Amino acid sequence: MEDGLYKRLLDLFNKADKTPPDSRPTLHEVWEYDDFLKELSMQQIAEINEFVNYISSEFENWRENAASISSFSFIDNSKVSGFAMSTSNSFLNREFCLRFMAVSANRLRSQHYVLKLSEVKTQKRGEKIETVYKIYLKPSHKDLTSGKANQRYGNISMETIIVNDAINKLVVKLSKYCDANFNEPQEFEDFLKSMNSFNY
Repeated sequence: MEDGLYKRLLDLFNKADKTPPDSRPTLHEVWEYDDFLKELSMQQIAEINEFVNYISSEFENWRENAASISSFSFIDNSKVSGFAMSTSNSFLNREFCLRFMAVSANRLRSQHYVLKLSEVKTQKRGEKIETVYKIYLKPSHKDLTSGKANQRYGNISMETIIVNDAINKLVVKLSKYCDANFNEPQEFEDFLKSMNSFNY
């Protein structure tokens, strides 16, 4: 975020402190993530694939020893799978995280996923300004196997959280359907493998 824009946002939220809490502004708009797909270089694609490989390696280490030290926090059960990655990792900068989300969404849409939400929200939390970029996708219900909807990896949300103009966290969450209308979800490791099987 440009310094001038950040200062204007800070001024806006400081003025809002004088108004009732329920009327304080939240900046909320559609995030046109396609901009991150334009003129995407082979090096940038390779960096994203390398990052996915890194996540896979850390996930395998976590499965073998959940107490192992990592910059990732993983979850993997019958209802939810995913990870949160903290600011302690050198991969985390705004441009890379947003490009990772954009490319991931593009790859998922080629796997019968439907984009439901792509937004950016900015609001003040105490003395801090938080900006959240979010993409939310759901499996197409038209993708059927044996009369049931193929949920693949479940509903998928991806978020990049920025606090005071600095990256705070990257979060990817897969929420699975647990009812008779859907086939069994695929494993989280299958999701990671699929995310590294495209050139774009």
